[in-house]
Amino acid sequence: MLLSPNDSPQRPNRQTVHYYRRLSDSNRNAMLSFYYYHIKRLNWTSFFRLPNSAAMVDYFYSTVLSLLDHFLPVTRYSKCTTDKPWVTPEFRETIKYRQKAFSQGNIAKYYRLRNRTQRMAAKLPKTYFSSKVEQLYSSDPPLGKWLKSRRILKMDDPNPLGNLIWTTRVPQHSSQKLLTCP
Repeated sequence: MLLSPNDSPQRPNRQTVHYYRRLSDSNRNAMLSFYYYHIKRLNWTSFFRLPNSAAMVDYFYSTVLSLLDHFLPVTRYSKCTTDKPWVTPEFRETIKYRQKAFSQGNIAKYYRLRNRTQRMAAKLPKTYFSSKVEQLYSSDPPLGKWLKSRRILKMDDPNPLGNLIWTTRVPQHSSQKLLTCP
């Protein structure tokens, strides 16, 4: 008898591909001003000569999007499903540039980028979780109710036993209490 193994089930894809426009570049304002300049200087006479509104919409969007793709191109990046939620594309790029500087032997640039990645690695989780906590404060009514009741129950007295009255008499029986609550 000859046994043949079954094909293993397909594993889920661990990487997802995302596309975005890099709006955080240092030269973003310059690119936007070039974009505005070209839109303003564009000759729109051929646009107004088109026969119907569908052709005008197609022409308008193709023109605007082609200029947008030229001045603010779409960047592709892949994100692994096992990554931490605070890992951003900027953080990934900084790591990539740091590794590139190390492999090229540019030690000064490597140290600068190493320090930057260490600062980002310490700062990103804090900002991520603080934003999540802020969302809980503002969006979840049960949490707001819990916080309100916590404020009501909070004692202003630093002594947590300050609202208990101590008796000075000694109990005669073991069933009598030393403390009485108001």
